[in-house]
Amino acid sequence: MEEEKYWDLMSKYLADDISIREMEELLLWFEQEPGRADLLKELQDTWDKSKNYSENLRVDTATAWSKVNRTISGSYVFHRTQPTRRYKFVTIVLPVLFAFAACFVGYNYFTSSRVIEVATLEGEKRQVILPAGPKVWLNEAGSISYRSDNGFEVKLRGEAFFDVRSEEKMFIVKAGETIVEVNAGSFNVLDDQSGNVTVRVVSGNLHLKSRKRPEQALFLQAGEKGVMRKEGYAEKEKYKSRNFLFWKTGELVFAETPFSQVVQTLENSYPVKFHIEDMGILNRAFTGSFKEASFDLVIESLERALDLRIEKKGGIYFVKKSP
Repeated sequence: MEEEKYWDLMSKYLADDISIREMEELLLWFEQEPGRADLLKELQDTWDKSKNYSENLRVDTATAWSKVNRTISGSYVFHRTQPTRRYKFVTIVLPVLFAFAACFVGYNYFTSSRVIEVATLEGEKRQVILPAGPKVWLNEAGSISYRSDNGFEVKLRGEAFFDVRSEEKMFIVKAGETIVEVNAGSFNVLDDQSGNVTVRVVSGNLHLKSRKRPEQALFLQAGEKGVMRKEGYAEKEKYKSRNFLFWKTGELVFAETPFSQVVQTLENSYPVKFHIEDMGILNRAFTGSFKEASFDLVIESLERALDLRIEKKGGIYFVKKSP
């Protein structure tokens, strides 16, 4: 782009590495733009303010020059200088213009970066596509937060499912005292109220680490579950059922599953509690699947398949053998 050419010339000037021909070209270019002489004092003031920025300020020169052009395209009148004053004019204006651009970009850099939080209420679920590309499905009563200039790192409260496709950069999820690092894969993270964090990997692989105990780290692959206890200790095991994703998919699948596990799954999936009156019922196996099914339909299916009687009393489902 043409602007980049002149930024290069200005850089050469500031480095005392500009030829006479390049200086003349740069000077003519300055004279074609109105208002720079009248803005000299304003630019100097801006430069003085910019001294508070850090030395490692990242400058997008193209964006900066665009902002400079928009700022100085007002009603100022440019007074052409005599050739004998050109070099004096340039030696004053060029550094200040460069500083002005840096200040503009620096201001945007430090003020535009902000924390963005997405939260869900009870009974609400939401899908979020992060700036870096990963997709997030956030379960009810949870939240994720990230900086607007860094979509590769999020903080999670509650439960969420992540689908990370890009291997451009490490994607990081921080939940409680646990850190999840992944390049590409899909996984579910649950930060429960007890302080434990459970991660189940559906595809790809990832690393699970503890902030409290860095030596407690796990490498998890698809089909594996990792649990990081609140004390910082890690556990790992395989899983087969994907019923933990019921909150996202609305699907439950049981294959010769002991009724004890069915009850646990239902209590995790629906806002219900069971009371088993005959412990022998817990060993019965149930096979069946449900998709977006009401809880009443699930109860009816269990009663028929396992010859049970399930009654609700005061918010609790009592289970006993059919008479």
